[in-house]
Amino acid sequence: MPKCRRCTLAVSMLLVVIATSAAHAQKVLAKITVEAGPHERDDTPVAVPLPQGVVSFIDGYHVREGADWIPSQYEPGDKPVLWITLTGATRAGGVRTFELVRGNDPKSPASNVALRRDQDVISLDLYGRPLLQYHYTPVPVPEGVALHNPQLNREAFARSAYIHPVFSPNGLLMTEDFPADHTHHKGLWQAWVHTKWKGRAIDFWNIGDESGTVRFSKFGPSEAGPVFGRFVVEHDHVALPEKKVGDNAEHVVLHEKWDVRAYAAGGPRVGWWMFDITSTQTNVSDAPLLLEQYRYGGMAYRGPRDWDKKDYEILTSAGKTYQDAHQTAAAWCMHSGKVGGKDVSMLLMCHPDNDRFPENMRTSGGFGPFFNWAPIQTGPWTWEPGATHVFRYRFLIHESGIDKSFAEQHWAAFGDPPKVKVELAK
Repeated sequence: MPKCRRCTLAVSMLLVVIATSAAHAQKVLAKITVEAGPHERDDTPVAVPLPQGVVSFIDGYHVREGADWIPSQYEPGDKPVLWITLTGATRAGGVRTFELVRGNDPKSPASNVALRRDQDVISLDLYGRPLLQYHYTPVPVPEGVALHNPQLNREAFARSAYIHPVFSPNGLLMTEDFPADHTHHKGLWQAWVHTKWKGRAIDFWNIGDESGTVRFSKFGPSEAGPVFGRFVVEHDHVALPEKKVGDNAEHVVLHEKWDVRAYAAGGPRVGWWMFDITSTQTNVSDAPLLLEQYRYGGMAYRGPRDWDKKDYEILTSAGKTYQDAHQTAAAWCMHSGKVGGKDVSMLLMCHPDNDRFPENMRTSGGFGPFFNWAPIQTGPWTWEPGATHVFRYRFLIHESGIDKSFAEQHWAAFGDPPKVKVELAK
């Protein structure tokens, strides 16, 4: 009997330990409250700032909404954040509550974002389908493609540091490279046009002129998870040798960092998905760089060749259209046309934190589908040595025609995101 009592006591103590461990493993660390605010939300990624007391547990945690475990992703840094998604529709004025719980997610949610680096490109896929490719190796003009100006040097048009192709959720091509009318247009790219540096005129955009170019220079961090996938790359904006004045050297004038981030939101079922490009540019030279006032220059987009004047449409946040959008300012601009006989749109958004927001735009000037955020339209801009400027843009592909309410809703997710409150558990 005594032995049995000891066994019973030991088993009881073990059960208490197990129960205590389970309770400890499932301990709620924080309550997260997300307020939709004045906008309806739809599959909206939300950055949750993490108090220092929570960060130490972040390697073993999950997030739940009621009884449901939801995907989440930790992003370290000077101000660490936890990313979650407001899945489905959240009404304007709505409030959703989540709990950050210690212990690994028992469902182990798989990533819907895949990232890979091949010999020449970085690829981002969403839901098993291709979204975009970034070229870090210079791409020469393909054989059989004629230059828009045959007198220029064909080799000068080889360029890296750009994105092409970009696809819709169901595989419609949304960009073009080496178009017949502008050989230097590159899908999605960034460059300044009329600049002055040390008395020289440098054009980083029209690379066929051979005064300047933009090149990939370095890989940064990359990751893919349940909420987003991202890669960071660095570029050099280079002043090329000007032999006629005795300058035989190349000079890096601007150093640029791209943070490209795609979100596990939307998808083939609902016909839309999105990604961001954050461009951080620094004058790393020993002289000021003057960006002269001009009609184009900055972040640019060359649309698919299927879009033609018969069905190509534009609508901006200020109500401007294809006929009058050029050299006006907007928070967003939606472009639409048919690809393979199907309606598809590209919504381009600029962030309120950008310099000169809302930014002026350059729209197609009678040639193929083209768009450019062009803050230099409003006046010249001098960047002193060491000066840094950050530009944030979002790109959303929607398998539909022009839709103002859709554009407003998704710009609000970018420019006026939900309010987040974090309360540590007592």
